[in-house]
Amino acid sequence: MEPLSEEDARKLFNKTLGRYNALSQKEEEIAKDIIKECSGLPLAIVTTARSMSVVYSIAGWRNALNELREHVKGHTIDMENDVFKILEFSYNRLNDEKLQECLLYCALFPEDFKIHRVSLIRYWIAEGLVEEMGSWQAERDRGHAILDKLENVCLLERCGNGKYVKMHDVIRDMAINISKKNSRFMVKIGRNLEDLPSEIEWSNNSVERVSLMRSRDLSTLMSVPNWPKLSTLFLQYNIPDFAFRPTLDEVLPNSFFVHMPGLRVLDLSYTNIAFLSESIYDKVKLRALILCCCPKLNRVDSLAKLKELRELNLSRNQMETIPDGIEKLVHLKHFNWSSDSFYFYPLSNPLPNLFSNLVQLQCLRLDDPRITDVGVEELSGLRKLEILEVKFSSLHNFNSYMRTEHYRRLTHYRVGLNGFENYIGNKKELCKEVIVETCNLEGGKDNDDYQLVLPTNVQFFQIIECHLPTGLLDVSQSLKMATDLKACLISVCDGIEYLWSVEDCIASLNWLFLHDLQSLRVLFKLGSTDTVRCSSLKNLYVSKCDNLKHLFTPELVKYHLKNLQSIHVGRCRQMEDLIVAAEVEEEEEEVINQRHNLILCFPNLQSLTLENLPKLKSIWKGTMTCDSLQLTVWNCPELRRLPLSVQINDGSGERRASTPALKQIRGQKEWWDGLEWNTPHAKSIFEPFTTFERVGTYHLPYSIQYDFMNDVQDIFEAV
Repeated sequence: MEPLSEEDARKLFNKTLGRYNALSQKEEEIAKDIIKECSGLPLAIVTTARSMSVVYSIAGWRNALNELREHVKGHTIDMENDVFKILEFSYNRLNDEKLQECLLYCALFPEDFKIHRVSLIRYWIAEGLVEEMGSWQAERDRGHAILDKLENVCLLERCGNGKYVKMHDVIRDMAINISKKNSRFMVKIGRNLEDLPSEIEWSNNSVERVSLMRSRDLSTLMSVPNWPKLSTLFLQYNIPDFAFRPTLDEVLPNSFFVHMPGLRVLDLSYTNIAFLSESIYDKVKLRALILCCCPKLNRVDSLAKLKELRELNLSRNQMETIPDGIEKLVHLKHFNWSSDSFYFYPLSNPLPNLFSNLVQLQCLRLDDPRITDVGVEELSGLRKLEILEVKFSSLHNFNSYMRTEHYRRLTHYRVGLNGFENYIGNKKELCKEVIVETCNLEGGKDNDDYQLVLPTNVQFFQIIECHLPTGLLDVSQSLKMATDLKACLISVCDGIEYLWSVEDCIASLNWLFLHDLQSLRVLFKLGSTDTVRCSSLKNLYVSKCDNLKHLFTPELVKYHLKNLQSIHVGRCRQMEDLIVAAEVEEEEEEVINQRHNLILCFPNLQSLTLENLPKLKSIWKGTMTCDSLQLTVWNCPELRRLPLSVQINDGSGERRASTPALKQIRGQKEWWDGLEWNTPHAKSIFEPFTTFERVGTYHLPYSIQYDFMNDVQDIFEAV
């Protein structure tokens, strides 16, 4: 870490402070002294400036300078010590013991580890660092507020689209040094055999939190530690690096957890344990037991004694039975029994009445192919539930639950009819989502009993591998009332010939994904109205719809689709025109030609991708204008013309093109050379915008379904 010059240090401090010009003259003088005390060290300058951003009085500035001088006094021999002392100054100025404890807790994770914000908040709640409140939403908001404060003073760094945080290595070292002063923490991460806890450390009566994550060889853990004050134990990500090394359950003696009477948080995720040590089952103060992604874990014995348990995560394991005693965990708030894989063996004990006593449940996640139904009455009786992930195996039970309107209490849900086997997405994130798979819904057109009853606040609706009626509204008339619907995915379904008429268009829809719909002939049925109905639609994906000969008409573009930002069309074997004027029998050929010569405007279109369309002859026979467009064309051999306007101005002796603000054209060189142009100089004018891809070098995504899911992530929230 190289120190900055005096001038660069001042600029960094001023920029980080954010209001240097508003300081009084005396405050400016003190600020210069504070910068000097930071010795030009960037991290120290940033954290100090952020901690001063909330100080508004001259007395506060003088006091801060005095405190900083006291911290660095007598410690100017080495740079590392200087940094620690200045960072400790920022830590002390948090002026909140729980806030400080929340920061120190982050040091339990490895260097450069992306810590999932919501998972971290759950640890804090189980530890008592965030008090329990009336709802999970309120607790989560309190946790996010703490994280925001720590980020604002640059002691934590936001990453991963805001859903993760990271701790700078130097700040982490500072936190570990602070926690070591009274032997409260023991952090041995990613260590080999010789660096694991010593005999003295096994008998540390003061230790409160221990992290032994990512230890490649755990053979020295055969001792029984004596940690009477221990509240958090991290043993996750402990999978041996060689097959001959023992797994965690082979190492830990049955009595390993005996001398940990105050244990509150135990995380054994991502380990090869096949069973739990017997000494875990009597940890009466345990509040969070996390056993996620333990591929060999096939059973957990009765949990009846763990009456203080708030969170139980048994997701993505190989367990054949739901543990006994869960119905006695009356304080349980979070229960996660979800899976990423399909099981060929059934659960040996079913779910009936399992949750009747769990009236405190706030989060219930049952994404497991073997759990086919949960009692509707049971679910609707969970009055404190906020997050639900569950599936029903019959349309009757699905509709029965929806008619209770229990979903209105939920902040997030993922409710399925016939499972989540084809779901693509981040399992840690939810919105308000309904997934329907492998159903025959054709009867809904003539019989209301066969129509889906959808929640009116659904945000994401997926239909996969279903037999559908001619129009989508015949699947569910309640789609008309889905005023919060943002994204819709329909994949591998037959029977559907159009989505809806423009009069019935879902006004809130932003993303539409259509894949492998062999009966689809048009997207929308045109009506007589010019009223804008689909103005929110921004992203359209159409793939493998072989009966689609065109996508849009000029009327659709003009009145309904002006806000489109991205269009992706691929593998539609009969597609001839992207946009084509609707033919009316009375119209003469000259009138039709005039309509084809219209200038169509896509003011917000940023990306147009056309791939593997063997019969595509035109995008639009007239001219199309866009403010900033990236056009990608791949394997469209019949497309000989681009609907881009060019006007040549020779007045100054230079050729200039009045083109739209074209960003890029991507395609094959052979295709480009075969294009036909309206003016002789058009090709040379557009060529600077063109990127050529050689055969075999351009790779479309394995499935544009993944692209679609990435795009819709802004409606999902980590829970």
